[in-house]
Amino acid sequence: MGGKRDVQYVTEWYQYGRTQFLKESTVDKILVGVMSNQPNFNIDRKKMLFASGGTAGYIALMKKDGSPYSLEYIQAWLSHPFTDMIFQTIGSSFEGDFYTHGTAMYKDVPLLPIDFSSFYEHDKYSEIVNNVKEIEKLNVQIISGVVKHKQDFIERKKQAHIRNINNIFDELLEYKMVNNNE
Repeated sequence: MGGKRDVQYVTEWYQYGRTQFLKESTVDKILVGVMSNQPNFNIDRKKMLFASGGTAGYIALMKKDGSPYSLEYIQAWLSHPFTDMIFQTIGSSFEGDFYTHGTAMYKDVPLLPIDFSSFYEHDKYSEIVNNVKEIEKLNVQIISGVVKHKQDFIERKKQAHIRNINNIFDELLEYKMVNNNE
């Protein structure tokens, strides 16, 4: 009734009914759907506003200062089937095969470490990051509304990149187990 929103970039009164769980960040981040039935990790480069709280909405994962790991690598690892099984195991389960990806869980989810002094591991890391960047480019094309036959082709390319990423992680996991690395 003539009130003013206290949320940056919101101009219409009806866009948000409550503001206490709206969050914003001025850095690139990974937005995570807290309640999901599949991996739902998306790199946000547009400084989006997001709703956070409880077992719904979204949380943001930001790169720690000084971390050698890129958001692309972190996103790919969190989306890998092995990591997804961890979320399914330690997260709360809900109807429809949904499970949580809440903030508190990340202390129990390991990040596959990379020995950047190892040519093999560094090369695999770079392959993963490059594949994620290619997927980002393909997603832009899909969102832009390309014609159906091109969209199908782009989606197949995207799925091939995802398979490639998962295969590289599988190779890294096996390499680390065989070489008795972490």
